[in-house]
Amino acid sequence: MGKNDKLIIIGLEKSIGMSGDYPPVLQDLNFVRDAFTASVPHPILFILPDYAITRLAKYAPDFWAWGRKVFHFETGQLTREEAIQQTIGSDRMLDSLELSEKQERIDLLQRLLMKYSPSGYSDTGKNLKTRINILIQLGQAYFSQGGIAEAREHLEQALELANDNENLASLKANSLHELGIIKVNQGEFQDAIALFKQSLELQRRLGDVQAEAVTLNSLAAIYVQQGKIEQAIVLLQRSLKLQQRLGDVQGEAATLSNLAGTHVYKEEIEKAIALFQRSLDLTQRIGDVQNKAATLAMLGQLFADKKGELETALNYLQQALDILQRLQSPEAETVSRILDRVKRDSYPVVGKNNERE
Repeated sequence: MGKNDKLIIIGLEKSIGMSGDYPPVLQDLNFVRDAFTASVPHPILFILPDYAITRLAKYAPDFWAWGRKVFHFETGQLTREEAIQQTIGSDRMLDSLELSEKQERIDLLQRLLMKYSPSGYSDTGKNLKTRINILIQLGQAYFSQGGIAEAREHLEQALELANDNENLASLKANSLHELGIIKVNQGEFQDAIALFKQSLELQRRLGDVQAEAVTLNSLAAIYVQQGKIEQAIVLLQRSLKLQQRLGDVQGEAATLSNLAGTHVYKEEIEKAIALFQRSLDLTQRIGDVQNKAATLAMLGQLFADKKGELETALNYLQQALDILQRLQSPEAETVSRILDRVKRDSYPVVGKNNERE
């Protein structure tokens, strides 16, 4: 390195973390601080967000006090807001993320939440909307990785902040819906129904047709679990009409699949197959390979239960397995077991045919 060279370190905040006492990296920095003079005879620049600087000063105080200077660089307001909206508005499905990616998203959202805490920003207007949105996104992210308590805590905070403000009604409706999903997960179905119905009331008043269609599906799913199939079908058909009116092909495909499930429950297999095939056509049209695989697997199982349809069943199941293996989905193992079972069931049929020949 030259005489005027500097060592710039970025990304240290990932090792420092946002919570917990005495991160190991800060303990090490504090312990070996005097060795830096000999081993790194150049200025060292640490590029860190505010929260990481606070933790560095707190948990490595001797290193912090050693010849330090702090330079503050303010990101432009428009640039910062655009980056934040891209983060909280990401259209990547949480279910498609690896566990490590989910944790990265949680860490990023937590850092954003710190920036939008009342101590740093006025808790009104646009800042309040952003803060609530971040809380909802955190609730969804924690739920996706099984952190039910954390998800519930963040969503309840969002609901409390949005509760009595008419300008935040859409965020309140979203919070109610997401809390309803958690209640379903915990088996608290009556509470979930109440939350979904509150969300529906707001969505209809606001004219949020897409959100209404999603909540109708969520409410129908509870009625299916309770055996109230006819009530579920009414809600799903209503949701389907809304999605068709909006041109929401992905939502339409999901609702058709849910409707097919209700007819499986009623043992109306032909109707179920017809609905699944309509759903399959839509998933193929939009390139939704994950749901395409799920629909193929369901069709395979239904055809396997029909007499003389084993070849069709094997074809659907093999297509589903090929997609899931390509996606490295854990569902591939389940479909593989079903496929093996159907193959075993087909052997006696083949034997009889050979005897006739």
